Amino acid sequence: MESDFPDETAAAVTVSDLLHEIHGMLASAWPADIWVLGEFSNVRSYPSGHFYMTLKDEDGEVSCVLFKGDAARLRQPPAEGVAVAVRARPELYAKKGQMQLIIREIRIQGQGRLHEEYLRRKEELRRHGWFDEARKQPIPRVPRGIGVVASAEGAVWKDIRTTLAQRFANIPVKLYRAPAQGEGAAAKIGAQIARADADPACEVILVCRGGGSFEDLWAYSEASVVKAIHASATPVIAGIGHDSDESLADHVADLRAATPTAAAVAATAVTRAELLDACAGLRERLGKGARGCVAAQADRLNRQGNELRHAVRETVSDVQMRLDRLEYELDKGVAERLAQAGARLRELGHGLGAAVRRLLDRLRGL
Repeated sequence: MESDFPDETAAAVTVSDLLHEIHGMLASAWPADIWVLGEFSNVRSYPSGHFYMTLKDEDGEVSCVLFKGDAARLRQPPAEGVAVAVRARPELYAKKGQMQLIIREIRIQGQGRLHEEYLRRKEELRRHGWFDEARKQPIPRVPRGIGVVASAEGAVWKDIRTTLAQRFANIPVKLYRAPAQGEGAAAKIGAQIARADADPACEVILVCRGGGSFEDLWAYSEASVVKAIHASATPVIAGIGHDSDESLADHVADLRAATPTAAAVAATAVTRAELLDACAGLRERLGKGARGCVAAQADRLNRQGNELRHAVRETVSDVQMRLDRLEYELDKGVAERLAQAGARLRELGHGLGAAVRRLLDRLRGL
């Protein structure tokens, strides 16, 4: 059945046609490179040598690309929070339907207001000694409990839990939920750090969030967060953003990790497997030492036993010789006494016989 109404989709264009038309309009409006003023944010570099970033002012922002060849001609690479004038060509990135600037040249105009405030605070804290290595606390090698101050949403908390479970599943881990950014985020983050510090079950605190622009990470440079980390009696590891990101919390923390996952690794310097291997090694060393000690003591006892038996034999021999000598002397003394007694008896017998004979002779003469 034919419709009584005209088909309004008959003149529809495809997405590709629409984007191609808009691309042509941009090329017509700006046939050559133009200079654009703004402030760099969310600067990201890649192994390819390309840079991707956002150029923004108070009322808007636009994505930018700086390809490797143009980047090689710069005196210094793009930096977060820097006010610049860029010579660029506007174009439409068709795959995402997004306008972007292809940057050819960069001229530094100065630091952005937020970045200037960051540098001012950083210098003030440095003068007060809040970054000094001497005040930083050591991280326990095997903490009894770990507190994590992070958002429950997103990949950060999941990555930390996975990493800790793989490295040392027996350590209790507690999440202290806090927003990563937004209105009032800094106050809530600071309050949760203080809560974790007051918890006797926590021996180390991880303060973490994923990567983002300089503005996204600003909560971690606010006074409430920095003061809470500085006041914490519990060691704090900061794993905020990526290695290229920076916040004041990174500098005040007892240890700075490149990423939240790296913070979880740093909190478990010794894994459960490594600890078990170390215990097994100690047990083997202890057993070997005990066996060696027993063997040494057995050798010592054997030597002492041999020495004692030798000494006993010598003593017994000496005693036997003395007994033999005494027995000989005794036998000799007895024999001499008996001989003397016999001689005496014989003398007495001879004297008695002579007396008897004289008596008999006298009796015969009567």
